[in-house]
Amino acid sequence: MVGDDNIDIDYVIVIKRKEDIIQTIQKDILDGEILDDIISSLERSIAHGIAARQWVSLPYIGNISLNKGYISALNNRSKFDTAKKVMNKNQYLVFRKQIIKEEKLRIVREKNIEWLIRRAKEKHKKLHKELTKRYGESYANMYCYFKNLVSIIEEPVNEEFVD
Repeated sequence: MVGDDNIDIDYVIVIKRKEDIIQTIQKDILDGEILDDIISSLERSIAHGIAARQWVSLPYIGNISLNKGYISALNNRSKFDTAKKVMNKNQYLVFRKQIIKEEKLRIVREKNIEWLIRRAKEKHKKLHKELTKRYGESYANMYCYFKNLVSIIEEPVNEEFVD
């Protein structure tokens, strides 16, 4: 409602920039509410990122990413518990070592495939965009991935085999 003079404003919106917050903290470090709000906001954004299994960046501190090896070990915990009950110590250690080795190889393969898909998406940008609109992200990723892997081989026609 542009130009409406009958608008009743009951509250004031205060916009704070990073510089304003830092200046307030430096001037009055006892202003715990602002500091508490900043910390709470950072904690919430970090928690949401970790829950979504994303790479989380903390300003001036570093990055947090989930350890895929640890997650796969947690997923295989029931296998380990069952094997520990059934096998002796040496068999269990060999079994556990083998499972961990297989999981590490699986993680490396997944990373390689993700890299190849990113590369294929970059190479076939227009096609990927169109396929994403039509069929969705997964289909477009796989189509570009396989298009990048497959090459057409033309064989000469042999006259003997043509009927």
